[in-house]
Amino acid sequence: MGYTFGVYPILHNGRNLMTTPPQLSVEFVARLRCPVALKTNPVAADPGKLTLAHDGAWLVCEESGCKYPVIDGLPHLLVEVGKRWQAVAVADLPVPPPQE
Repeated sequence: MGYTFGVYPILHNGRNLMTTPPQLSVEFVARLRCPVALKTNPVAADPGKLTLAHDGAWLVCEESGCKYPVIDGLPHLLVEVGKRWQAVAVADLPVPPPQE
């Protein structure tokens, strides 16, 4: 006799984690910094501060202009990724971010 394995949702606080990507907490985002801004202006008071945009789909650095996608709840804070989206206006960023 064989077993049939089904796909059951993984629930956390009533939220289906298989269909809903995790959100970044405010405390976590407050600790993150833009690597481009840190390198270009390391002596500033608080260089590279990031803010969330598009309901947590993007992290934006006003100082450097770099924008970093948040894919499946993970911020992609790579210099080449941030610079790729540097010239794109925040309003024009794709939601959800493309899987790179």
